[in-house]
Amino acid sequence: MSISYLLPLSLGGISSIFICSYPLKLFCEVFPTVSSITFCIISIISVFLFIKTNLVFKLTIYKISSFIFGFILSFLLTFMLENYSIVGYENNTIYLLFAGLILAIALVLPAISFSYMLVFLGLYEQTLNAITNYNITFLILLGFGVLLGTFIFAKLFLWLINKYQQETYIFVLGFYIYSLIKIIL
Repeated sequence: MSISYLLPLSLGGISSIFICSYPLKLFCEVFPTVSSITFCIISIISVFLFIKTNLVFKLTIYKISSFIFGFILSFLLTFMLENYSIVGYENNTIYLLFAGLILAIALVLPAISFSYMLVFLGLYEQTLNAITNYNITFLILLGFGVLLGTFIFAKLFLWLINKYQQETYIFVLGFYIYSLIKIIL
């Protein structure tokens, strides 16, 4: 990909973050249940479309293993983040960089949105607050982690998709299923 493609895409994404963050924050505060249900419905629809367009359901030991690995990795990531000392984590450099690395997965994997990953990591409201309150430190640390993670995971997942397409997509499905269970419960 070239800079002529990535630059306008990045500027559009950053602009929309600042333009849409306040209305989204207000919607979540005024209608918390409706916003959660809406978010889950949109996520479930996107995963069904992903399954319909990308997966061939011929079970093999590799596909089953990939699903289990994605499911377990999703569990381990949440376990690590939940058990990390999150007192004052808005200013915790390591926590925000690590969360940014995980958020980068949403940028390189199909069917997983960035917002979905923020909810999964428990950072959705904090990130909206950081954007609307211009908490530059929080945004820079999280953004640097996302940028670093994108460069790391993009090549890895491109290679995996080219070499093991179905198994990689099944891995994504396992990751997604656990994260959806985590968000709903």
